[in-house]
Amino acid sequence: MKTLVLLKPDKKLSGYIRKVFFIQTKGRVKHIQNVVSSPFTYLSFVPKKPPLAYVDNIPEPVTQKLYLSGPYVRKKIYLEYSGRIDHLAFELTPV
Repeated sequence: MKTLVLLKPDKKLSGYIRKVFFIQTKGRVKHIQNVVSSPFTYLSFVPKKPPLAYVDNIPEPVTQKLYLSGPYVRKKIYLEYSGRIDHLAFELTPV
């Protein structure tokens, strides 16, 4: 079972952060997620095993637990998770 929690940032942080979301699973899963093109930049934290990213079907391992990503302009990007998922992401406000 996968849980998605969307949070609104505090008004003091809204000039920097647009949206906060957290994805968690109760047990071990194999999950593939398409990355939708987005004009925004994200700060992501994955405390367990980071996903494997595929860009145009070429694997690009995510080696860090904390990383910046985006904006996305390619159509063929997806993430493959294996194991328990705990993923916290902040969608940053454009300047």
